[in-house]
Amino acid sequence: MTASAAQGEGRVVVAVDGSEAGTEAAALASREARLRGGTLHVVHVLAWPLMATARMPLPPPDSALHQQAELIVTDAVERATETEPELEVSWQVAIGQPLTELDAQAREADLLVLGSSGRGPLGAAAGSVAVHMSANAPCPVLVQRGRRAPEGPVLLAVDGSGDADAAAAFAFAEADLRGAPLLALHIASPLPGPAPAGMSAMDALVFEDYPRDPGREAAREKADLTVAAHREAYPDVRVTERTERARVRPALIDASEDAQLLVMGARGRGGFTGLLLGSVSQALLQHARCPLAVVRRDTAVVGAERLAA
Repeated sequence: MTASAAQGEGRVVVAVDGSEAGTEAAALASREARLRGGTLHVVHVLAWPLMATARMPLPPPDSALHQQAELIVTDAVERATETEPELEVSWQVAIGQPLTELDAQAREADLLVLGSSGRGPLGAAAGSVAVHMSANAPCPVLVQRGRRAPEGPVLLAVDGSGDADAAAAFAFAEADLRGAPLLALHIASPLPGPAPAGMSAMDALVFEDYPRDPGREAAREKADLTVAAHREAYPDVRVTERTERARVRPALIDASEDAQLLVMGARGRGGFTGLLLGSVSQALLQHARCPLAVVRRDTAVVGAERLAA
């Protein structure tokens, strides 16, 4: 059974691979589809040919390989319908190269949901699918990680970057759909410099009152403006803004412990300009303690008001 829909109709797509992470991603995706009043499409990509140089016919529908692929999908569908019994769910076994097939699936979705790791032809590198799709998918990507705190806030990482504005739009919409508070967290990382007399360099990173940095101050102002703009669009969302001076990755990982969802842009202000996905986003894809949504500035973000219409 297959289904297709234009992007913007509340369609959620989840990719599964038979792993526990994939099964949990199906449950997460079903909740997201129900929040949107939309539908869920479960897909498993049967990588074929297994090697790019192979010249092999497609596996017949009655082959053990194809039957195993269908079992993977039907197990995920069962998990999704257990989570949301009233949800409309479709499923598909797609045959081809995983990244190419998932990109095509994402073009017909408002949200692509993935497990953070898995199994299959990519082996131990299966988590690289989440990294690649977070950097390239034409819609926001939600990755199942850790556990969600049902009563916790939607945690928005803000840093004044271009991607952060798209992330804010997604986070406010999610908070509105969930009836959850939103915590906008800005991490001002410590500035390197000589330690004051009697203080070690490590102590200085924690305790020193650093001088003002115009670039960081401008980023903070942009972050404030980003949050303020979306406050007006979502007046019912309870918003808390917080700034911490800390190392960015550990601070966001710790904050995700008490969140039901962490939302961040694909790229922040710093890092290496050649990377499609920022180093902080890559780190959180591996270590966040709750589900993580990665949003790029050029992806379509569907607002809660439109979804509820």
